[in-house]
Amino acid sequence: MKLTYAFLSVLIAQVAVILDIIQSVFDVNFPILRYFLYFIAAYYLIKALQKNAIKITKLIHQNIFLVLFLFWIILLLFASIPHLFDGYRNYIKFKQFLSGLGYIYLILFFAILKPNLLFYKHLFKFSFILAILYLIITIPLFSYFTVDLYNKGEGYGTVFASGVSILLLTFSYHSKRVINISIVTVLLVLVVNMLLARRNQVLYFSSVLFFSYYINILHKTDYMRKRKSKLILLSSFFLCFSLVVYVNIDQFNLLLERTQTGMESREHIVDLFFEDFNSSPKDWIFGRGIFGEFQGGILATDENTGLRNSIENGYLNLILKGGCIYLGLLTIISSKAIYNGLIKSKNLLCKAFAGIILIYFIDMIGFGLPSPMLRYIIVFVAIGGCYSNSLLQCTDEFLSNKLGLKL
Repeated sequence: MKLTYAFLSVLIAQVAVILDIIQSVFDVNFPILRYFLYFIAAYYLIKALQKNAIKITKLIHQNIFLVLFLFWIILLLFASIPHLFDGYRNYIKFKQFLSGLGYIYLILFFAILKPNLLFYKHLFKFSFILAILYLIITIPLFSYFTVDLYNKGEGYGTVFASGVSILLLTFSYHSKRVINISIVTVLLVLVVNMLLARRNQVLYFSSVLFFSYYINILHKTDYMRKRKSKLILLSSFFLCFSLVVYVNIDQFNLLLERTQTGMESREHIVDLFFEDFNSSPKDWIFGRGIFGEFQGGILATDENTGLRNSIENGYLNLILKGGCIYLGLLTIISSKAIYNGLIKSKNLLCKAFAGIILIYFIDMIGFGLPSPMLRYIIVFVAIGGCYSNSLLQCTDEFLSNKLGLKL
């Protein structure tokens, strides 16, 4: 099967992310290789956009808010150019741009790619392969990943397991073997993060399970009625998992304690953010650019300046980088995409895409920062799918035949 430009972009970006993990394990660093991989990933994404030139032109007449959103992103990228040639700390911002930051903003343009079933098929297969890799890595190293609250166990789930969300949301399309592996992957990553008391990860993967169940229930078609056994399979896994958690509830005391404290651990940095932005009200509207920073006090990421370049809340981070214009336009185009997917679509895939977007907005409450990972890319792939009239009208029988993994 020929690989599309869009999928090659995703594949190479994920290789770069996995390379970072390998380098951290062996305490080595190959920055030139990382720069090269993200450059190639960006190149293939731009090639994919070129092939969609006609569709992009039509958007000017069909969806003004999506056009304005991407125009604002282009302005943010152009505004960042002077920072790339600032020699501070040996051109650190230029290196950050090459190390994935630039690609993160190109990811947003997945929203205007013409839906391609071959691309979706590759994305499903790749997500499944990553899920298997997660099981191969995590099961034998389970004790290592969960004994130390400050190790990298959380990161492996983010990189390898988050792509399985789209498989679970469309589980009625896939074979029982694919469903079983997908469910086990999500339940395993949930257990790891519950033991590590990573509230955001628990919220994310719990949301995946929640929407997987209810979207498949609410999508009442003849196709879905014939696949009730798959819904029963998901329910059985979830009930067994809930029983195991209940019986071993003492193992998750730290998670329960942190859940009860709410956002106390981040109140200080949020207060600093509000204090800094209130001193410059226009920044609430326009943001401070993709290299935007604020006074971070003792939590500063740059000890020399006392500034911090991110905040662990997706909504505030969007405002930091692009202001309420960025957040507002993203909310508008996402709301329309969710409406199209849940209400106007005739198939499970588009409803699953709507679920992915909803999960992203839930995820941003606790973290949900942009990253060059599959977890973030799928959000804008989903937005693009929900804006396609032809995809909205496809039947489940057709999509299941074209996209379903029957391994």
